[in-house]
Amino acid sequence: MTRPWTSLIVFCLTALTIWAYALQAMQGMDNQPHLGWQAVGVTPMHPYADLDLTRKQYEYLQAGHNPYTDGSYNESGIKANYSRAMLWAMWRWYDAWGCVPWAGTAMLAVTCALLAGLCWGAPAAAGMCMALGLGMGSGALGLERGNSDQMVAWLVAGLAVLPWQLDKRGQHRLAVGLFGALAGLGILLKLFPLFALPAALAFTQRQHRWQAVALGLLAAGIYQVADWQTLPYLFGNTPSSAKYSYGIPGMLLLIKKGALHTALRLGLTATVLATGLWAAWRWLEALRPTRTDWRYSLCLAGAGIFAATFLLSASYNYRLLFLLLTVPYLALQGRRVGWTLLAGVLVYMLWPFVEYKVKQRLPLEGLLKITLWSARQTVGLALAALAVAWLAAQAWLRLQPGQKDPASVGV
Repeated sequence: MTRPWTSLIVFCLTALTIWAYALQAMQGMDNQPHLGWQAVGVTPMHPYADLDLTRKQYEYLQAGHNPYTDGSYNESGIKANYSRAMLWAMWRWYDAWGCVPWAGTAMLAVTCALLAGLCWGAPAAAGMCMALGLGMGSGALGLERGNSDQMVAWLVAGLAVLPWQLDKRGQHRLAVGLFGALAGLGILLKLFPLFALPAALAFTQRQHRWQAVALGLLAAGIYQVADWQTLPYLFGNTPSSAKYSYGIPGMLLLIKKGALHTALRLGLTATVLATGLWAAWRWLEALRPTRTDWRYSLCLAGAGIFAATFLLSASYNYRLLFLLLTVPYLALQGRRVGWTLLAGVLVYMLWPFVEYKVKQRLPLEGLLKITLWSARQTVGLALAALAVAWLAAQAWLRLQPGQKDPASVGV
């Protein structure tokens, strides 16, 4: 039996080792601490660049200008692609700390504390995987930039854990209401928390699962009607980059955009969804949950966000932060499939670090570049297909009438 604190200790030791490595690599870099991130596979930028940019966007909006159509408030001409609610939330966070460095460091600390807390009671391997995923490559990208996905991760973790805790204690209506409120708040800040709604499948009663999902969808509908004019700007201003994208467009951006690009994207998406549904039906019994605790709920939320953002958008590496939410549940499975998936998650999270090390030794051009991108997309596509299959199986099993609920277990 794993001691509750073992995984937490491993998480902290691994994270400290990564920090020591980054700080050591920073030496001789003109006293620019953020360049230490380059040692763990992150392209160096101005520290907490996203937080600083969001501050400028909100202040520009308050001055009577439109940052969604005019990017003259910053040197790069970047137009806003966050909701007005997110601009306000990021600015309030900055204002509470007084300056960008303090606000960004506090955001980093809260995110690390959240992930450390989620290690509680999981096997030691989970702590190591979460620290590696957060401290190197994809995870470090979001921390170094002070990205808003960290705030959304706090909400999604609450969305998955807090209602389940209330539901376990018999406060079903309050649990459903809290789930709907947190889902609505998350969707107001960023649209992709909509894909965390599968976390409602962890509720003990089938009618409450349906009610929680319905509340989340209602919140999404209300937001889209209320902020319909801003939504096109959010989609249009979100940059597409083959360098940092982890979804299907990351591979297809290597091909010239046009009808072929669109057809391939839709074709691959349809293929993955069809494969996932077939796998869910084929392996239904093997995917049946043996426990419905907060780790199961977190895994549902993380898998939903990862699969949807991979398949539907040119999302950036730091969104892989939500893939880490699947680790505590996977590490507890104790079966070959659990360890295989855990290894796949870790490889995918650390890919920028692996690619950075390869780049140091080989010229990353031509066939090698295409090979590396194709390999990364193959791993991502496989994980997305498995996530879709697992989510579909959980929905089928948990929403049917007359299904016996597995024992709820929690630490």
